[in-house]
Amino acid sequence: MLTVIVPIYNTGKYLDKCLSSVVGQSYRDLEIILVNDCSTDQNTINVIQKWVKQDNRISLIDKKQNEGVDKARISGIYSSHGDYLSFVDSDDWLPYDAFESMMQKVEETGADMVKGKFANMWLNGLLKKVSDLGDSSIEEREILHDELMDKYYLSFFGVNIVPVSLCGTIFRRSLFIDANIQASGLKFGEDLVMNMRVFPFVKKYYQMKRVVYCYRQGLPIMSGKYLDKWLSNFNNLYKIKMQQIKDAGYDKAIFYQNVELVNYLKSFVNGCNRHRKGRISESIDELQQELKDPMYRNIAASMKSEKMKIMAEMLEKGDASGFWSYVTEQNKQGMSFQMKLVEFVYSVLPN
Repeated sequence: MLTVIVPIYNTGKYLDKCLSSVVGQSYRDLEIILVNDCSTDQNTINVIQKWVKQDNRISLIDKKQNEGVDKARISGIYSSHGDYLSFVDSDDWLPYDAFESMMQKVEETGADMVKGKFANMWLNGLLKKVSDLGDSSIEEREILHDELMDKYYLSFFGVNIVPVSLCGTIFRRSLFIDANIQASGLKFGEDLVMNMRVFPFVKKYYQMKRVVYCYRQGLPIMSGKYLDKWLSNFNNLYKIKMQQIKDAGYDKAIFYQNVELVNYLKSFVNGCNRHRKGRISESIDELQQELKDPMYRNIAASMKSEKMKIMAEMLEKGDASGFWSYVTEQNKQGMSFQMKLVEFVYSVLPN
């Protein structure tokens, strides 16, 4: 049996389509666990109640306080009875035969984990693009543990090789038990961490080149909504990843993780310049406070490019103003180049 876990919080506008796509799967041997994370939207509650009454494969975990998607997923995991698990976000949906196609690969290969492709959708449900599987040169095939850890585990540390999301995947349930999965405490990036902790226990991974999941593109991650939590969240994420590197003896990832850390801070600067234009001084002070953390003291030595080394040295010195000015200027130059490119393209187009 496959257990499908759907964390839900105030997604009433999209929830009916999501649950309809899960219930209507051609693969019928399902346990469907809805985890209502204390939704306050009556439409969401009404949709949940409708589907619980309509299909006896559905059970409900009705949380009394909002604890976030991470803990919602974990509640579902430890309440599940299936040998296999899959996760569906409550504003997304699935093609009709998504589970059937993935479970067929599970049965044919004995894989612990099967991953398919995403169709990235706009909020209105129209197709934006079909995602590549990280490195698009990777063919559909099975990957055994040693190769998985040697070549592909880097994906969780800033190298885009295989997708790191939990969704669009079937997992053997025992992976989560073996990994002793617990909540990360992160506001975003929590699915990456859960997957990262499970990955070392995977003996056989199967990668499909078939779309099995429709992901509704929501609010951009660098919008104003996320900036207030950005630095603290990625500080914690960096430390979680570095601990995982240590625990797994995976030192090859340290360089990539330090590059990713610098890029997180670049994203914070660019996001603030776009969404916090009236609060730049306050944002620089926030970055200055962040740079007091000792974790920034030893990152420059591993940098290879001159630009990255310059930025890393500023971070080591705690020079928030210098870092801010450098990143802002680099971004302006990049935008200037893009505008010149657009002008050139238009200049050579026929009238």
